[in-house]
Amino acid sequence: MENINTFLNTHNFELIEQKSSTNFGDQSKVFSDNNMCIRISTIRSVFTIDACNFEDNDNWFDLALLKALLYNEKQLNKPLNKTDYLTFLENEIDVIKKLFVLPNYSLIKLKLHELEKLRVKQMFPNLNR
Repeated sequence: MENINTFLNTHNFELIEQKSSTNFGDQSKVFSDNNMCIRISTIRSVFTIDACNFEDNDNWFDLALLKALLYNEKQLNKPLNKTDYLTFLENEIDVIKKLFVLPNYSLIKLKLHELEKLRVKQMFPNLNR
């Protein structure tokens, strides 16, 4: 994939926040197109991409969960690596953008929260026994 900043700019996203820390090389960038935000983070060498509705920025969803929703995946506890994240974002950016536009977002948010609960059950099967 081309430079992530350039890629997002070509899809009408602008950088709205950037943070970095000298501890472990942690850094994050948040881009927005005024309907949704995409956060790209490296925290303790772990790369992630999350998305949220622009007005509901307390509810971030990682791209692995969005991928599970779009592709109807059943194994929700499988982590994505950096290449997986970037490839999915590149291939599905237009579909991802549609998920976070009202009125679709309310239903999508409920589905994503349900998938989060299922993922926790898969990750920790003995938690509620």
